[in-house]
Amino acid sequence: MKINIGTNIKRLRQQKGITQEQLAVAVNVSCPAVSKWERGETFPDITLLQPLAFYFGVSLDELMGYDKEKVNEKIENVISEYWQYYYKDNAKAGEIICGAFREYPNDYRVMGCYMWYIAGGAADNDPKVLLAHKAEFEEICERIIDGCSDESIRLNAWNMKAKILHAEGDTQGALEIYKKKYVNWYLTAEQKTEQLFEKDTPEFLHQVKVNA
Repeated sequence: MKINIGTNIKRLRQQKGITQEQLAVAVNVSCPAVSKWERGETFPDITLLQPLAFYFGVSLDELMGYDKEKVNEKIENVISEYWQYYYKDNAKAGEIICGAFREYPNDYRVMGCYMWYIAGGAADNDPKVLLAHKAEFEEICERIIDGCSDESIRLNAWNMKAKILHAEGDTQGALEIYKKKYVNWYLTAEQKTEQLFEKDTPEFLHQVKVNA
């Protein structure tokens, strides 16, 4: 597959509205080096690929000019493989999704799967785990809410924000998110509020009674 990294760097730089000099400073190389990349005379050192992708907010595949449809197909296959292993070999599933998150850190589908894997799933979450990863989860949630057009992925980000509030002791704040953001039975505030609590605990049974 042809790699068009020089062409892509020029396109991404222009989209970002920066000069070759500004890009050179950002990744700590000389301006002539950037110029040679864009003319296709040389390629960036391999150690610069991840910093460049992060700077432009794209995946490594996108930076290197891989076909977007093929990249999307690869991501879909990785996510499908992740779910195939999720219930039969959770550790293997973790390797798959964590690897995908490193390779495609800006894909909203991967971001969501990664976040919920680390959180331990959608229900009975350990508050200690949520709080330990609070900063990372909140950053992912904000990126999804601000940039993703898929409503189901966006709702899952709101769900995580609510779970973090609950883990911090602000259950009322969590309930307010559910009431404002969830509108049908499958994604109801009632269903999500029940999932805040460990099954068969007094709090869980109370919530089930309230929702009945």
